Amino acid sequence: MTNSFIRYLASGLVFTIIMSSVVLCNRYGDSIAATVDVLQKAKLNLMNVRDVGRAVDSALSGVKAALPSNILSGTPEESLFAGLDDLKSRMKDADVTVDNTEQKSDEIRLPVQIRSDMKNYTDFVNTVGYLQSLRFPFFSITNISLTQMQEKKEWASVRYEIKGALRMPKGAL
Repeated sequence: MTNSFIRYLASGLVFTIIMSSVVLCNRYGDSIAATVDVLQKAKLNLMNVRDVGRAVDSALSGVKAALPSNILSGTPEESLFAGLDDLKSRMKDADVTVDNTEQKSDEIRLPVQIRSDMKNYTDFVNTVGYLQSLRFPFFSITNISLTQMQEKKEWASVRYEIKGALRMPKGAL
């Protein structure tokens, strides 16, 4: 009986070792499957990050293409005065006066006042449209006024006044 008891005990021990090994192998297999799943998700996220990086690069190159070539060279003040020169050359018949430059938070401003006689309504609208379409430097309109000037002649002329500011970011772009 002791011999058969030892055999049963040995076979029970071998069975327990085999069952423990099977359970450990199953857990190890599940762990490997979970690790593979995490690595596949990481690979997908890496590809998404690359795609987003390409999209950002594309957007930045589009922005750089839209900027004037001289915007990245020179100071913001130089860009403001170049914009003022362009504005004066476009509005030859207008009186353009400027005030001192102002430093506000992250931008530099050059207050501008434009006065001229209105030849016709279309030219006036085109002038306002031109000012609103300026980019680098931007032009922000703060006030537009129209005044009817009574002269000794039978007709009266209309004079307009546009107050605003040329604006540029202070820091480098």
